[in-house]
Amino acid sequence: MMITELLFTHDKLLSLSIADNRVDHDGIIGILSVLNSSNYTLEELNLDNPQYKTFCCQSVAIHIGRMFQNNVGLQKLSLRKHHLRDDGVRVIVDHLLENTSLKVLDLGSNEIAF
Repeated sequence: MMITELLFTHDKLLSLSIADNRVDHDGIIGILSVLNSSNYTLEELNLDNPQYKTFCCQSVAIHIGRMFQNNVGLQKLSLRKHHLRDDGVRVIVDHLLENTSLKVLDLGSNEIAF
């Protein structure tokens, strides 16, 4: 995927928005995996309204949580319209306790009941 290659090779990129794009489930996980392992310069990431429209986003939430454990650069993450439900949000929030750099997390327009 071209976006993951971009994140691997461009360590000066500060902001990336791929909102309202045709990035599928595997693409989102690929991006989060790169941010988990090698790119710590990206400060803002907008992944709003991805192509996939499933209500089983637990695997995406797990990858977001893993990224929060290791990535110390990301300060703003937008995950609007991901169809995240309570169980997925709990996974994300549990890992936020281990992250001191994230300042803004936008979870608007999801399937959150609490």
